[in-house]
Amino acid sequence: WLPLVLGIFSVVYCGGLISKEAERGTLDTLLSQPLRRSTFLLTKFLVFSTQVSIILTTSLLTIVISTSLTGQSIDTGNLVLVHMSVLLVTLSIASYSTLASCIFLDSGRSLALAGFITALSYFLNILGGAIPEVNSLKFFSLFYYYDSLEIIGKGTINGAGVLLYFSILVGSISSSLVIFRRKDLTP
Repeated sequence: WLPLVLGIFSVVYCGGLISKEAERGTLDTLLSQPLRRSTFLLTKFLVFSTQVSIILTTSLLTIVISTSLTGQSIDTGNLVLVHMSVLLVTLSIASYSTLASCIFLDSGRSLALAGFITALSYFLNILGGAIPEVNSLKFFSLFYYYDSLEIIGKGTINGAGVLLYFSILVGSISSSLVIFRRKDLTP
């Protein structure tokens, strides 16, 4: 459930990353300072990434401490890989949510688009796994490429998933930077 919960957090937080500042009227004030738009956007995204990293580190440490206190054993290396995979899923969702925020400068529309994409992705994974006739739909889901049981059991991460997550992350943040730099902020 962790990728879904952090995915929802990503949509809500990053879907309003720029658009909420524009709606409040603080974006003009912030950007009137000697601050480049790209620096502003990347800093806000980095703050989100740091928050998610802290959440995932806390999760990792809690599991490691809990298993050691209860006398259970777990492969810590595989557990680290699981959390790194969750980070990649989360950052890819956050990046296209940020892109939506830069495109619309309206939090309602950006949250709706990013939320729809995330929900559709989750639904395609469930539908593709449940109905053999539409099995191929799951390959269009970000959640399909995250398989915690596979990672814990075998210590392997889906390479196609990692490539997909990085592609979405880099493509969406790059597009966000281009759009935000050129965006007219006057109503």
